[in-house]
Amino acid sequence: MFVCLFVRVVLSIIMGGFVLGQVSALSPDYEKAKVAAARLFKIFDRKSAIDSSSEEGLTPVRMFTSALYI
Repeated sequence: MFVCLFVRVVLSIIMGGFVLGQVSALSPDYEKAKVAAARLFKIFDRKSAIDSSSEEGLTPVRMFTSALYI
């Protein structure tokens, strides 16, 4: 009984070490992903310089109405 428990504890410690090593190897990528996500959310939250609902400004003279065949 004692040997079985001892083996479980030792294997748990070894597996925990493996997991900790793998997670620490990915931490720089995680930090880069956090910075990239923050930049994307900053872009998404800013007000657009183009107002698509406004009637002001230049409009195309002629609309393209022909069908395009490939």
